[in-house]
Amino acid sequence: MKKSYFLSLCLAALTFGSCGDSKQVKVGSDEAVAADSVVSVEGLSEGINSTLTALQGELTSCIEKKDVSAVVTTLANMQVIYKNLVEEGKLEEAKVYGDAIKTFVSENAEQLKEIARGNTTVSSLIEGVKNLPTSAEATVDEAKKAVVSDIVNLAAPSIAKGETTAKAVTEAVEAVQNAPENIKAAATEAANKAVSDAKANATQAAKDAKAAAAEKVNSEVEKAANAATEKINSLKQSITNRTGQNK
Repeated sequence: MKKSYFLSLCLAALTFGSCGDSKQVKVGSDEAVAADSVVSVEGLSEGINSTLTALQGELTSCIEKKDVSAVVTTLANMQVIYKNLVEEGKLEEAKVYGDAIKTFVSENAEQLKEIARGNTTVSSLIEGVKNLPTSAEATVDEAKKAVVSDIVNLAAPSIAKGETTAKAVTEAVEAVQNAPENIKAAATEAANKAVSDAKANATQAAKDAKAAAAEKVNSEVEKAANAATEKINSLKQSITNRTGQNK
């Protein structure tokens, strides 16, 4: 689909500015992004192309500002919009969109790596984007399970409720950037806790499953041993009875 060609167009769009810049790809009406500033990826609707442009612009500018809170929100928004498309019955468009954000995140890997250093939330969100099911074989069930509730909780409220518009993307990041520093810090801490809790729950679930499997094996072994012992005792008794009869 010549995605690399179309995706390269986004680099020009991103030069419009960074978070808070008056030249940034802005959304002030229902027509989310000006037509001449929207990247065009084959396989995406006009509206999702606008959303993709906004997401890429927001992530680029927030990376430049090293705004961790805004980066967290944008990476979460990226994944939840994928989920929303799947929920709307647009699996194929979600796959194209997923490939586009994977490529963009990969192109910004080094800058994101710097921001992610010491921040498990950013690292986990980056991996989440990379692991979105986008292959031709990916099913609806796989796609739905790819974005867990912990990620949805990190996204902007409107996007978490199902929005996929560029307007929702821009307003969400602006809200984070304009928040007082203490609120930003609290949000970052909450995000870190959500990811940490999710990992802990997954680890505990794995341990519980392993313990249950081991218990089942031990139970089966014990049953087999008891059956064998019972059989041996029965044979012994049979031999004793025969010996007594012979006497």
